[in-house]
Amino acid sequence: QPPQQQVVQQQQPFHLPQMPVTYYERQPGYNTKLLALVLLWLGTLVIINLLIITVPVALGRGLFSVLGLPFKNDVFTGAIGLLVLWGGYSLAAGVAASANLSGAKAVVAAAWKWLVLAGQWLLLLVLWLGVVATMMGMLCELVLLPLRLPPNQTALIYLYQDWTMGVLALKLMHLLVMVTPRREGRPPPDPDSIQAHFEALQQGGLRNLDFNRAVTKIVMPVMMHLATCLAVPFVVSRGVLPLMGLPAQALQYANLYAYQIFYGMVLLYKGSRRLHQWALQLHNTIRDDKYLVGRQLNNFELQQRQEREQEQQRQQQQQQQRAEEEQTRLVSEQQQQQQQ
Repeated sequence: QPPQQQVVQQQQPFHLPQMPVTYYERQPGYNTKLLALVLLWLGTLVIINLLIITVPVALGRGLFSVLGLPFKNDVFTGAIGLLVLWGGYSLAAGVAASANLSGAKAVVAAAWKWLVLAGQWLLLLVLWLGVVATMMGMLCELVLLPLRLPPNQTALIYLYQDWTMGVLALKLMHLLVMVTPRREGRPPPDPDSIQAHFEALQQGGLRNLDFNRAVTKIVMPVMMHLATCLAVPFVVSRGVLPLMGLPAQALQYANLYAYQIFYGMVLLYKGSRRLHQWALQLHNTIRDDKYLVGRQLNNFELQQRQEREQEQQRQQQQQQQRAEEEQTRLVSEQQQQQQQ
């Protein structure tokens, strides 16, 4: 035999250890449990669908119908419904956390507190995201109106389009006010500026809303400014110019280009003032560099303060010298008396 076969025959066979065999036994009610698992899975899918799609969309549609707003896309209605559901959940969680389930009176007080806070937020959102956004969008549309409308036609203004444009403009304004980084060495914002009020409201959060500050320092000034921007060109073009006896075609052009002309004049005035300030600063810089070389600018208030401090130090030194001389005289008199 070949040597390889002899080696194989000399090896002892390897036996695997016998493992205990466990036979599967179907438990009673297996089919029922499997059916219950499938039904539970389907019910979970239905509940998730209701919470994410059906209920928010239905709630958003209902709100749009109550407010009389048109809705053509369920994305917006679903987003509004989710926001309402999230607000309700936050309200319930805040009430439970504040009351800590310690009693009916505490629950009622916490519920009233959170209802008042929710009402304040709702009113603030209606004013800011409703009225202010619509006014800002209407202003943008009236400024851009000559780009899409000839003079011999009448403009049709759709408020929901103006509201959408106004929301985008508000977002841009918020980015310019809050997100724009400050320059190095720039002083902090004025306490009465809109940036300082935005930062204070942002630091307060949802639960610590300063409603009076938000309305009186942010919402109402912006609303008054937008109302002025909307009213002045309208009054001039529709009320003042017709009294001057201008022809109808000129009035049509005036009604169409009133906002562009008005805001062009405003931008020209603002730009001229800024250029005048820059020119004045440049003139002062050149003058100071040319005529103040080698001179020293004296702070007279600081000099007077230093002179007063020096005078006080001189008087104190004189008083100390007098006290030392008096003490020396008394010591010498005592020594003379002891010698006598």
